[in-house]
Amino acid sequence: MATRGLPRLFKLSVRLDGSSGVAPVVRDPDGLKNSGSRHILLLVHGYNNSYDDAEESYGKFIDNLLQELAASRDAPDAIAKFHWPGDESTFFGTTAGYAFDIDHARDAAQRLATYLTGLPIP
Repeated sequence: MATRGLPRLFKLSVRLDGSSGVAPVVRDPDGLKNSGSRHILLLVHGYNNSYDDAEESYGKFIDNLLQELAASRDAPDAIAKFHWPGDESTFFGTTAGYAFDIDHARDAAQRLATYLTGLPIP
């Protein structure tokens, strides 16, 4: 059985640098949309975490996952890490920031859905 090899990693985000709110569209700096990837594993981290917390969690998860995927013929050819907005929780505290985060999470989810439906199907 042939294996696919290790998947490429991509970042997707609707975070705004230095401010609260949600970007108007999903940012795709690594070019997932034009990568030709057919089998994408989308990782979505909790929305009330800082960027650094999400990256740390993604890193640990992916490190563990890659060991298993290396020998798999069913491995995805891409892994996309989606970054929600949500730094209000880290600034105001989890409970106080939740009221701000939930509206941003809904907006972010809609933008992610729009992005995903716009991916080309090879």
